[in-house]
Amino acid sequence: MIKFGGNIVIRCDANEINGFGHLSRCINTALGIRAKQNDCRIRFYGDYTDKAVSLIEKHGFEHILYNSHNHESSENLIKFIDNSSHFILDTYLITQNYIDGLCNRNFRFIIFDDFFKFDLTRVNLVINYSIGADNHNYGAAHQALGLKYYPVKPALKIIRETNIKAATREYRSILVMIGSYDKYGIGSHIAEIIDSLVSGKTITYINAKNCTYFPKNNDLISHAFYENIENIYAKTDIAITGGGLSKFECAYCCIPVGVVAQNEGEFEETMTLDRNNLCRTVGRSYNFDDEAFTASFKNLLNPDTGRLLHSSSAKSFDSQSLENLADKIINA
Repeated sequence: MIKFGGNIVIRCDANEINGFGHLSRCINTALGIRAKQNDCRIRFYGDYTDKAVSLIEKHGFEHILYNSHNHESSENLIKFIDNSSHFILDTYLITQNYIDGLCNRNFRFIIFDDFFKFDLTRVNLVINYSIGADNHNYGAAHQALGLKYYPVKPALKIIRETNIKAATREYRSILVMIGSYDKYGIGSHIAEIIDSLVSGKTITYINAKNCTYFPKNNDLISHAFYENIENIYAKTDIAITGGGLSKFECAYCCIPVGVVAQNEGEFEETMTLDRNNLCRTVGRSYNFDDEAFTASFKNLLNPDTGRLLHSSSAKSFDSQSLENLADKIINA
């Protein structure tokens, strides 16, 4: 094992194309590592918006800006990271050749994988926290697979522990958060449908694009970006989110969540969570169906559905998952 007191480089992006999910889980991972090894240096390398840079700096990490619109080769990246002790990669903008070029180097190569697309047998540690991932063998030397290694934001643990005790509660606050940038622009339309189905509730709308619909039957609170998302989750009774990290955050917090996937990969992952009663699939952003969403949302409001999702979330997630992941990385 290489001593974990040196340089750690994390490669991920946070921009209008990729959203904030990759950066969020990488920051959470970095916080978990630092909590156990506070003498290490952690640098983020990627294409970041100003808000992303602010978030990185808020947590006391360094960053190096890279324009991911330009073609990146593993050879160029190696020049930057070859003196690091550990390199963590979290991006979909890669190929098998790119991965192979980063293997068998001086650093420990750690990769987040979501879709089982690549040969990762030569990687030092593979992280895939999706449900059922622990049934898959990547053949890598070390593997952190399944919800036991979910890189949760540390501040969400207290929300989970509070919500575990409340299996049944009235739905007063509804969160609508369809990705950071809502690529297909359906967030406002979803708020409109929800407003037609319930009344006397508070709809919290988080989206970089302003809500173009003003509810007639419910109150609306709108945020373009909300850094301390734990403050929102603490007041949320039910959520409609995009298919990225937020669906895991809500399920971890035992918040009944309906998911509108942004792409086919997210849809397949969401269906797996749905089959395990950790969320409900309520639509696809790129092929949105009003009637299907309405029926699915009504089902999500059913108290029996809420209790089932709550019970499954309480049992399936591990409150110590971030600590488990940090230990796995440190010992890789």
